[in-house]
Amino acid sequence: MEESKGVKVVGIDVGINLGYAEFNSVTKKVENVCTTDIGQALKKIFALRDEGWRVYVRVEDARQFFAGNSGNPEEFFNKGKLQGAGHVKGQCYCWDNILTAFGIEHEMARLGAVMKGKKMDDAT
Repeated sequence: MEESKGVKVVGIDVGINLGYAEFNSVTKKVENVCTTDIGQALKKIFALRDEGWRVYVRVEDARQFFAGNSGNPEEFFNKGKLQGAGHVKGQCYCWDNILTAFGIEHEMARLGAVMKGKKMDDAT
C-alpha cells in the first residue's frame, strides 16, 4: 500500500451555504476555506483521497442540536427555524450515508458547543 502524504481533516458546516475547510497535518495550517455546495465539497474530498491524502471529515451534525439553545422559549416554536433545522438535519443524514458508503473516515460532531460564537472565514 502506498504511503499517504499525511492527513487532511475536512470540516463541513452544513446548510444552504455549506462551509468547507481543510486542515493540513503536514503544514499545520487551515486551507481552502470556502462556501460551496454538497457536490463540489464531495469532489474536493474525493480528489484529496485520490491525491494520496488520508482524509478525515468532521461534519457539524444538526441532529445533535436542540433548537431552543438560546434560552428564548419562543425560538423553539419558530416554524421557519424548525423547517430550516429539518432541512439541515436531512443534509446531515445524507453526509453520514455518503461518507460511510464510500469508506471515508468521518465523525458527525456536535461542534456548536465547542465552537460557539467562532465562525471562520478566509481571513482566519
